Amino acid sequence: MVGLNSNGVAQFLKFRDIPYEVVAKRIQVEQSEFLTGLIRDHWTRPMLPGSKENQLQLHQALCVVYTNQMHRGTRSTLAYAAQPVSDLQMRDFLTGRTGTQNVFERHGIVDADGEAIDIRSKGFRHFLNNLLDEGGAPDLVQTKWFGRKNPADTKAYQHLTTAQRARKVVDDIMAGKAKGAIADLVKVLPTEVAKAFLISRIQAVHDVGPGMCVHDFQMMPCPRHLQCDANCDEYVWEKGDKERKDALLRQAAMVQASIRAALSRKAAGGIVRSDWMRHLKTRYRQLLAQMKTSGLNKADIQRYIAENDPDTAEMLADSSQK
Repeated sequence: MVGLNSNGVAQFLKFRDIPYEVVAKRIQVEQSEFLTGLIRDHWTRPMLPGSKENQLQLHQALCVVYTNQMHRGTRSTLAYAAQPVSDLQMRDFLTGRTGTQNVFERHGIVDADGEAIDIRSKGFRHFLNNLLDEGGAPDLVQTKWFGRKNPADTKAYQHLTTAQRARKVVDDIMAGKAKGAIADLVKVLPTEVAKAFLISRIQAVHDVGPGMCVHDFQMMPCPRHLQCDANCDEYVWEKGDKERKDALLRQAAMVQASIRAALSRKAAGGIVRSDWMRHLKTRYRQLLAQMKTSGLNKADIQRYIAENDPDTAEMLADSSQK
């Protein structure tokens, strides 16, 4: 279980204060005391300090190793205990120390030009984060793995090319993960035809908060002047993304407040342009349609307003009573 030879068992037990006795030249221990001693080798503290809500636990870490696994001396690797990878271990692993080889040198790995690879821990973080991004890991998962507080900080480590982002949206639409007018259009097409159409149609992707715009601005300007959620055919969104849900609720709350303010002005004898009111209602219907696919409804808008903007919540309550 532990991987020790018979000569080192007694020393192993003494070092961990595990009581034992020798019976007929065989070492015997109580199972409960033995397991308690082994637990001491396992990392039980938070990986990142902070309040209880902000601590990063071992099971949430991107990289863990067996205890002593990265030690290049004579220590035995304890395959029953895990610990986080420290910055020092990662630095030694990637760059080596004086008189020692790094991981690339030890395994004879060179770059595309046959030159030695020289990378620092910061570059390695970018490399890992980009792999996660290419693999489709959500921003919140990436943020949690790297112990960041703000999901916006994660975007600085993402390096997908325009073509990669476009292909990801195509794959999400084909898998039913992305919704929108263009996704509804390809539902009636055979799979091969639908994918070929999407690949030729989606050449660019622009993040616009609650969703994404697939309009190619190199071909022509935006016909809707960046009003993406006003029933635009080139607007798509992903289901279940918390960050986008919050952005969606924020926009819906703003449009709802604008509509009620316009109605109050009209009721008081003020002038409200009909095209402006029509535009707001069109946007609101589009936002509600997107909310429905993400499991949200009008009650979630009120909850969002109450939690994030009490003044607006009070204003909306007064207008509804009037």
